[in-house]
Amino acid sequence: MDESTTFKISDSVIKDLNLLNGTINEEITRKLFINSIKQIFVNGPDIYDNEVKIEVEKAKFGVCCILLRAAQNSLDVLKLKDILNEYQINPKTIHQIVESYKKFREEFINRLSNYNTTTNIPFLVDVDYEIQQCTVSNTKEVLYQLIFKGYDNSRETVIKKIVCNSEELQLLISRLKDIERHCERISKID
Repeated sequence: MDESTTFKISDSVIKDLNLLNGTINEEITRKLFINSIKQIFVNGPDIYDNEVKIEVEKAKFGVCCILLRAAQNSLDVLKLKDILNEYQINPKTIHQIVESYKKFREEFINRLSNYNTTTNIPFLVDVDYEIQQCTVSNTKEVLYQLIFKGYDNSRETVIKKIVCNSEELQLLISRLKDIERHCERISKID
């Protein structure tokens, strides 16, 4: 991987993008790009058949991920194409991603700026987590250590480590659900 690459694309996103124009036929791939753009802008309805639903959803996530990461980093079209080529994505898929990005680049950047997302604020993709459990021997209290990892500006990073008891873990889960509901409400406003 070239050191000048602006961001790292996770293996799962690459795998999902490689479904396009292969496992997922050209017609559904074309519809997926239309739907990905709608998903980003207006949370639009699906416009493809259910025949390959899981693969399409994975690939749609990959497309949205790449388009938004490119906009978040204010990449030009050539830089995006170079990054995608480094990951050996199907050339036809690269062309479709680049054309979609070229067409909607300014709108993506404007949308991201409306959400106060700038290049100096970490933009994380594919956050993974680990949960470790231990019991404190003298009190028999069960503690959990949550380790969140993600990709931030081309490298995997430990974002946060949290140690909590069962009650605090339930509170965290509740707050995350509140955040999810809030994000859903915001996406419906546009």
